[in-house]
Amino acid sequence: MVWGGIAYHSRTPLVRIADTLNSQRYISEVLEPVILPYLQGLATAIFQQDNARPPVECIVQRFFVNHQIELLPWPAHSPDLSPIEIMWPIVAQRLTQITPPTATPDQLWQRVEAAWTTVPQEHIQSLLESMPKVIVVFIDESRICLQHHDGRFRVWRHRGERMLNSCVMHRHTGPALGIMVWDGIGYPFRTPLIELLPWLALSPDLSPIENMWSMVSQRLTQITPPAATPDQLWQHVEAAWSAVLQEHIQSLFESMPRRVAAVISNNGGYSGY
Repeated sequence: MVWGGIAYHSRTPLVRIADTLNSQRYISEVLEPVILPYLQGLATAIFQQDNARPPVECIVQRFFVNHQIELLPWPAHSPDLSPIEIMWPIVAQRLTQITPPTATPDQLWQRVEAAWTTVPQEHIQSLLESMPKVIVVFIDESRICLQHHDGRFRVWRHRGERMLNSCVMHRHTGPALGIMVWDGIGYPFRTPLIELLPWLALSPDLSPIENMWSMVSQRLTQITPPAATPDQLWQHVEAAWSAVLQEHIQSLFESMPRRVAAVISNNGGYSGY
């Protein structure tokens, strides 16, 4: 077993772990001799570790507090999206290219060290740069009706207005035949559509997927003849969803800083989005 760490401009040396790694050995063999001096050599650093048993035990957490090591929060019981999980397959692939095969654990350790150090730093930087685009996925549901009226209330606010009774308008009343669909969008991809039971939204949402629905609705108006049944509507929605260019979705993602800044500058009021 080996332990290693990666950062944008450098990487730690590998640590060879014999037998089972407990919390005390994690401190004495990894944190004190490797991580502590490594982090001290960086101008600013946040330490991310997995949720295996030794790293999360109290004695290890006290070590971080005593040495003022800032930790990146990492959810328990979740798939590990840490880029170092991709680093290990890169190392393993390089090992398969070394011949002849190793005959002893010591030989294997020497080759693992060699494979670890020969991975170009640019590959590690690419893994780290992929994190924001990998982690963030916006999801939402939307009801799409055969008729214009969908039985929902619309709240309209203009610049300077608050949640006043005069701003709440009953736009549509009565049930309407249609379908409820769910989906999600990420920077380089989108999910397939999933049909859901009807569920009313409770509040305005600045998520860019709200703009995605507007694009889909606009494309639906361009499809002729109009759908006459929920099944036909579903087919039209799927076609409109898949036809939206991924560049448009990426543009929505890239607008998020401007969206947040607009909401803050207007104290939660009308932002233009």
